[in-house]
Amino acid sequence: MSLLAVATFSGVMHSNTSPSGTSNDQFTGTGTVVFTRADGVTFTGHLTLWDGEVVTGGGAAVFTFTGNTVLVGSDGSRLSEHIVGSMTVTPAGNITSSVFHMVCKTS
Repeated sequence: MSLLAVATFSGVMHSNTSPSGTSNDQFTGTGTVVFTRADGVTFTGHLTLWDGEVVTGGGAAVFTFTGNTVLVGSDGSRLSEHIVGSMTVTPAGNITSSVFHMVCKTS
């Protein structure tokens, strides 16, 4: 199967560190997607992303991600995807919780 995908997006990133050493990083982005399948159907639409990390001065961390994409095909079909993920890590590097949820729909 041959396909071509192009995503163009812009975003903003924010980072800060508190006097106690805790750091907080966040990214938000949005943009457009063009996706052409091998059969010639072209999908166009919108992409939104959010990512955040918090790391304590002691080294524990929480990582979180969400993403949403909605595309409409030149044949009238529709593709959508929604992703949510999160992971908590101890200072020793052990993962104490992990969640990943992805929903994809076609119509």
